[in-house]
Amino acid sequence: FNVDTGETYAMRTKEELNDYRYFPDPDLSPLHLSDEWLEKIRADMPELPWEIKNRLITKYTLPDYDANFIVDSNERVTFFEEVACINANYKSIANWIMGPIQSYQNTTKSNNWPITKEQLAELIALIDDHQLSYTAASGILFQSLVANPAADVRTVATELDLLLKETNADVEVLIQSVIQDFPDKVQAYKSSKKGKALLGLFMGELMKRSAGKLDPKELNQILVEKLNEA
Repeated sequence: FNVDTGETYAMRTKEELNDYRYFPDPDLSPLHLSDEWLEKIRADMPELPWEIKNRLITKYTLPDYDANFIVDSNERVTFFEEVACINANYKSIANWIMGPIQSYQNTTKSNNWPITKEQLAELIALIDDHQLSYTAASGILFQSLVANPAADVRTVATELDLLLKETNADVEVLIQSVIQDFPDKVQAYKSSKKGKALLGLFMGELMKRSAGKLDPKELNQILVEKLNEA
């Protein structure tokens, strides 16, 4: 740099590697990496998170959010896939892991699994077969299974009288009693655009009075019919 003119100019050039002092260290032997060795390393590497997430989405058709939640923990991935080998309702498995199971782990501040893979698979199967409501399954039954890890799901559900009743005349009597107890809400349902919100109120009252032992889907159908007739 010329302070008089304010200009800079090169004093010399570097054309060879040696000019940069870049040459093999005589004390280090050359290292040759073969393609076979590299392939062995790749084969021995554990599955990467993005690969697991892709499998959860493609093989088990989970939404992106669910896959992200499960792949965040190796234990979740293992538990999910163990249950998936028994029950093919993959979305329900993810919902249980993200819902009641995660809630339990947060409450107890532990990573322990409160129920076994067989118990969760059976819970989901009973719900899917309309023999058990999700409300009962995720509430009192789940708590009972946590307290008795070796218990059989159906046996405990039977002992607690949680298995769903068949939709029959008794159900219609229960619906009629709720309609009679809330005449103003019935009129509001029939004349208001907020019918869905009020329908939820009736369903909540029915599930409370039946202790969650009615099939919500069938109950909803009968309820709508009775409300329209009222």
